[in-house]
Amino acid sequence: MLFKLNRPREALDYQLRAIVNSSKPDGAICDHLGNNYAALNRRDQAVEAWRKSLLVEPNRLILEKPGDWSAQ
Repeated sequence: MLFKLNRPREALDYQLRAIVNSSKPDGAICDHLGNNYAALNRRDQAVEAWRKSLLVEPNRLILEKPGDWSAQ
């Protein structure tokens, strides 16, 4: 919700906690984390989160994220 309210810095802590507290890897959480990092101009971390998301749950929408990151 904080991310959708354009408050990515506040959302980041909650997203990181969600990953730590998740009993198994969650593609959606990783995808959202990537979006948040991208909003904070932390491209390398966004790419890493999106890649983890794809490993857990292949999703063509993630491949369509802005930039050429998926070709790297």
